[in-house]
Amino acid sequence: MHATGKLFATIKQGVQASFTSGISPAKLALSITLAILFGVFPFFFIPSLLIILSVFALRLNIAVMLVFNYLAWPLQIILFVPYIHLGNWLFGSHNGDVTLTMLMHTLQADFWGGLHRLLSVIMHTTGAWAVSSLPAGLVIFYAVYRIANRLKRPA
Repeated sequence: MHATGKLFATIKQGVQASFTSGISPAKLALSITLAILFGVFPFFFIPSLLIILSVFALRLNIAVMLVFNYLAWPLQIILFVPYIHLGNWLFGSHNGDVTLTMLMHTLQADFWGGLHRLLSVIMHTTGAWAVSSLPAGLVIFYAVYRIANRLKRPA
């Protein structure tokens, strides 16, 4: 078996163990849903903090959350630019042309103006994530909850 085959087999075994362990279907669905939603948060390192806070606040399964957070990580990269565009559309701004080089030049020429633009991009992108997370979260939660209930039923 190839390394990727072993990786997927390990992930599959862990997920199946989570579905059949003592965790309730609702807690499992909430753990997976929040892990995926936090995993696509548009800024690095924030998802880990959100997961840690939710584990302690809601007493969720950290192992399940970490696995699904890592699985969602590629989506974080893929969705970054769409979140910027959605944020621009939602808030009527024109931050889509922001590049790292342009931002560095702006910060050097006008620090406060550049900082304002950076914070504007961050806030609008975070707003876009928040707006899109509610419907996505409801769909993910419902789907996982149904699967978990089906797998929990005695045969």
